[in-house]
Amino acid sequence: IVDFVIEQVVYKATCKQAPLYRDHIEDHDMALCKTDKKLTIKPAKIDKKAPKIGQYVILTGYGCVKEGGTGGNDGILRVGKAKVSKLPAGKDHWFYTQDRSALCFGDSGGPSMSSKHSVIGVNSRGNIKDLSLMTALFTPESIQFMESFAQEQGVDICGITKDCR
Repeated sequence: IVDFVIEQVVYKATCKQAPLYRDHIEDHDMALCKTDKKLTIKPAKIDKKAPKIGQYVILTGYGCVKEGGTGGNDGILRVGKAKVSKLPAGKDHWFYTQDRSALCFGDSGGPSMSSKHSVIGVNSRGNIKDLSLMTALFTPESIQFMESFAQEQGVDICGITKDCR
């Protein structure tokens, strides 16, 4: 159970890790959470379409701003674009970007997007210099995990069990 606050409202969330990560079988670094009350924010939708090599994606995060993990973590959301350089294959559930924008410590768990409010990945790791790795939400394993969670918890997930615009 995780507690967090948005605009002075306290929420409790019950979370579940993707089973392929929990068992350390594969690098499927993602979790889903159900809150105890409805959030009053615009939902993002999951984009089940894989990006293409060379396509720009949007990286977001509150993490570090200097190599070695220092600076940042100051409540400022940073946004950058980076080109997709590698797609998931086999038991690798990550897609990679290599460009001038990159993830760093503190960015983990945040969204990587194909466009505004369209999420394709969960930030997992990066070197802040030029390389980022995101867990792909468009793989069959990710989609199955999200569908199963939605059914178990009796919730909708935009782009997975519900068409959100």
